[in-house]
Amino acid sequence: MIERIDTNVGRLITYLDKAGLPENTVIIFTSENGYNSLQSYTNQLREAKGQIYEGGIKVPAFINWKGTFKPAVRSENITVLDYFPTLLDLAEINDYKGQLDGDSILPIVRGGKEISADQRMLIWYIAGTYKHAPCIMMKKGQMKYINFINNGKQELYNLTDDPTEQNNLASKMPKLASSFKQQMIHWVTTNKVALPKASKLMQ
Repeated sequence: MIERIDTNVGRLITYLDKAGLPENTVIIFTSENGYNSLQSYTNQLREAKGQIYEGGIKVPAFINWKGTFKPAVRSENITVLDYFPTLLDLAEINDYKGQLDGDSILPIVRGGKEISADQRMLIWYIAGTYKHAPCIMMKKGQMKYINFINNGKQELYNLTDDPTEQNNLASKMPKLASSFKQQMIHWVTTNKVALPKASKLMQ
C-alpha cells in the first residue's frame, strides 16, 4: 500500500509538472485516521485506528503549493475540518454562509502567525463502543484530556513530556482536569450534544 501511494502521488506530480500546473495547484496529503494495527505496527504512539489515543488520531499532513508555500515544519494542532476554511481563504471567498467548524490555517502554511494554543481547542466525541467506551476528548496545545462519559473516568496527558500517553496526570493535576471537564460540559450544552443515557458527564 505504501508503494502504491508513493507511485500514484508521483504520477500526479509528474502530470502537473508536464502540464505546467504546479504553480496553480495546492496539494494536500493527509489521512482520516491513524495506522491500521491489523497490517502494521508502531511503538512511537499509543494504540491505532479506532482509538482516541494519538496512534489513532495523529496523522500526516503535508501541504504543497510550488512557488508560494516555503518548505517548513510546524507543530500546531490542525484537523481535516480546517482544510475547507483554508481553501475558502485561498480562493478569497468571504461570503460563505454555511457553518464552519474548522479554522483557516493559511497563516500557518504561509509561514506567518501561528494559531495560539491558548485559543484553539480541538474536540473529539466518540459515541460508539467500537474499541473503547464512549468518550469525549479535548486537546489544547500539548495537553490532552479524555473523559469516559459513562463511568466518569478521566485521563490527562502532557504530550510534550509523554507522547506515548503512559502517565495519566488527572489525579496529580485535579484543577486542570476539572477545568477541562467544565469546558467540555459547556461545549456539550452549547451545541446540544446528545449523550448516552448512561452518561455521568453532567453530574
